[in-house]
Amino acid sequence: MNDWLRFLFGLEPGEIPASGDTHWELSNLPHGTWLGIASAIVLGSLVLILLLYIRERSLRPWQRATLGILRILALTLVILVLLNPRLLTEIRLEHPGKTIFLFDVSESMAQFDDFDGEEAIEIEDATDLNLETEPSRAEIAVTAIEREGVLNRLAQKNRLQLFTFGDELTQVSEIKTIDDVAPLAPETRLGDALLAATEQAGREPLAGVVVVSDGRSNAGESALAVAREIAARHSIAIHGLGIGRAQLPRNYALDELIVPSFAEVDTPIEIQARLRVTGMPGKLNVALYRSKRGERGRKLIETRQLVIHSQKFESQLNFVDRIGEKGGYRYSMSLPRDAAEIEWRDNRKFADVTVAAEKRRLLLVSGSATFEHLFVRNFALRDPGVQTSVWLSTADAGYPQDGDVVIDRLPSNAEELRDYDVVALLDPAAETLKSGFQEALIEFVRDQNGGLVYLAGEVNTPDIARDPELRQFRSLLPVDLEKAPTPTDTIYDEEWRGQLTARGRTHTVCRIVDDVDENLALWNRLPTFFFVYPATKMRASGVELARGKGGVLAAVQRIGISEVVYLGSDEFHRWRSAQVGYHERFWSSLLRYLSLSKLSSGTGRATVETDRDQYREGEQIRVVAHLVDARRRPIEKPRVSVTIRRTAAGETDDRRKDGGDESDGASSSTPANATQDNTASASGARDSSKEWTISLAPVPNSPGRYAGMVRTPSTGQFQASLETAEPTFFRVTGVLGERDDPSPDFALLRQLCDDTHGQFFTIGEIEGLADAIPPRREIEVLGRRAATIWDSAAMMCLFALLLSVEWILRKLWRLN
Repeated sequence: MNDWLRFLFGLEPGEIPASGDTHWELSNLPHGTWLGIASAIVLGSLVLILLLYIRERSLRPWQRATLGILRILALTLVILVLLNPRLLTEIRLEHPGKTIFLFDVSESMAQFDDFDGEEAIEIEDATDLNLETEPSRAEIAVTAIEREGVLNRLAQKNRLQLFTFGDELTQVSEIKTIDDVAPLAPETRLGDALLAATEQAGREPLAGVVVVSDGRSNAGESALAVAREIAARHSIAIHGLGIGRAQLPRNYALDELIVPSFAEVDTPIEIQARLRVTGMPGKLNVALYRSKRGERGRKLIETRQLVIHSQKFESQLNFVDRIGEKGGYRYSMSLPRDAAEIEWRDNRKFADVTVAAEKRRLLLVSGSATFEHLFVRNFALRDPGVQTSVWLSTADAGYPQDGDVVIDRLPSNAEELRDYDVVALLDPAAETLKSGFQEALIEFVRDQNGGLVYLAGEVNTPDIARDPELRQFRSLLPVDLEKAPTPTDTIYDEEWRGQLTARGRTHTVCRIVDDVDENLALWNRLPTFFFVYPATKMRASGVELARGKGGVLAAVQRIGISEVVYLGSDEFHRWRSAQVGYHERFWSSLLRYLSLSKLSSGTGRATVETDRDQYREGEQIRVVAHLVDARRRPIEKPRVSVTIRRTAAGETDDRRKDGGDESDGASSSTPANATQDNTASASGARDSSKEWTISLAPVPNSPGRYAGMVRTPSTGQFQASLETAEPTFFRVTGVLGERDDPSPDFALLRQLCDDTHGQFFTIGEIEGLADAIPPRREIEVLGRRAATIWDSAAMMCLFALLLSVEWILRKLWRLN
């Protein structure tokens, strides 16, 4: 600052540090409304001064201007004093940003990719390498980074810290040759590397993170979860440089084969298969087989040919099968094995189903004799596969109720309801549910695995929706009746047609014909409805299957293994005007579906199942058993023993039938000890390498259910069996390491970049990598000092001088 300014402001030597950053501050500057008032006063004063001297006609213009300027300058000094101007000086420390650079040195980076086409041209242009020499991914990455000067350009913007990572994080001083990043690590722990590198930075400001990798992360923390945490904590983006062939790995994979665990004789069995194909466009044949457990040979159910045009293809296939004889069956699906596949162990899936021929026991409860009641009652009584009891609330006292098994009163407790598989409530009277029947229904669904269907009507459903005593019953339904508006004096004179949701198009409840597309077309031409109860809010676990105009037409909710279906209209009987069989087929399919949960829980026999049908080696398997007596009452024991047996020979037979020579690597070594936790323990002598026993403990609050955990000893095919129950089968496959699956996973890298607002680059786009990270600096204020400048002697003298000169000139020019 100049010496004359220091004198004018009255500043002492050293009061303003030379190394500080100095700026003005008006500490008394008004804000908001006061700023507007002060501005108006100042503006008015200026106008008043101008008007005052404009009216001095005795003076020449230059004289009036001189006096006006002197008065305005004096006013300016007064305003400046009122605003309390200060010189604020801050001592600041600048912290440069840091860029973290992570280079993948796992074994997959030693892989050579067979590049071709535009991808090969881009890599040769970016690296000047001859791809015929088969350079590794790491060599391509290092060469491209060095040739484009990526590290130097990043270092010019921010401090650069270099790391390599595989199974552990290592800081390096430079990355110039392949020797600096030799790929040897047996695992890729990308999430761990991101977390450790950013934690090392501490409180230093981060400008960004660069990840050079093929994207394959097969161990440690979730890279996506860690990346989101880092981005939120440090407000930085993560940028990825993908190394490897962008084309997806060549592989056929069956992810799931879903089959109901229990079915009835000669009824449709829905089979769903989810498959995934990468890097193998063309034609693909998918075959579904069925075999009877304990017998050799199998039957081809259906073969489908898919035409795959893209590099990545995912699809769900739906099949329908009927079995005319009871027993245990296994479905298997296989995809052809291709020599170019990186993994063939996922080309086959198995699923088991038990088929039984039992009558479904139905309790039909209706509030009044509506058309829906009459037609459903007549259908159920005619169906030889349904044993029906009917309760009509409006029937006169002493009038005999209908049914195969006539009842003279409603079941009053859960024990009396145990004889039924399904309860159908057709707009029941609220008083009917209150008479102890509500508690029995709740236990029937939640503990006995019974099925329940509720059909809403105009007469009684509004009362059930509002009655506080029926809150527990309403919680069973997939829709929230209490949130629905109460229909009052509504005239339903507008026609509408039910519309299937995406889930309803394939769901059994809405399946009138087996073929999915034909079923959808049928729904679009079925007769229309008029009434629907105005319930639109679904519960958290509810699934909407069909919509009506102003409400849910059909919905389902799973409670345990039981299913509860809600129908929002009592006009399904209108479908009879199109064809008599549609209405009967709808209710027949619905009752079969609802009865499966209770039938599958056993009829005096034990059942055993696992939570999945395929596991990776080392994963824990949850085994669940259910024991009931002849009346389906739970059997309680202190412990239940389940036998686990290796069935590698049976699996080999299946493969031989398929014409292949695959081997899953199952060994005959002695199995590792079964794990023991609060629900299971290992037991029994392990004198055989193919069989051992685990002990299951009772599941709290679930009578008759027992559960336990076991850790698989090695790969192979296994079965879990319990007493006379049908065994359940599961498969254990090996864990894929770096050498098992070296294919790039650019999808992970792209997702990581997208989630943190970063950018993903290929080798051909590497020149833009350094530009993606901006320079970053953080300023830390170490100290502040303020000096007032309006109260100096020079400022006071200047103010007095301005007023004195104006006064003298007015006197000289003879002004008052």
